[in-house]
Amino acid sequence: MTPKTILFVDDKLKNVRHVGNFCEKNKIKYFGFKYSYLDEEIKSSDPQISETQAKNFGRVLSNTEAKKMLLNKF
Repeated sequence: MTPKTILFVDDKLKNVRHVGNFCEKNKIKYFGFKYSYLDEEIKSSDPQISETQAKNFGRVLSNTEAKKMLLNKF
């Protein structure tokens, strides 16, 4: 059974486009949306802080606490 309409939401534009292309080829009505609420947060994230937080899993570390740990490491 082929759907008549697809509503798709994703945080990656390439996925939204990929599904849209599929729907266009298969003549399926399509509504695609890119979820972008966290885009700025992701752009400003620091991989070292994320790594430090992951290593201390079980404890909730704020970015500030993780930064302090990184600074004390050197």
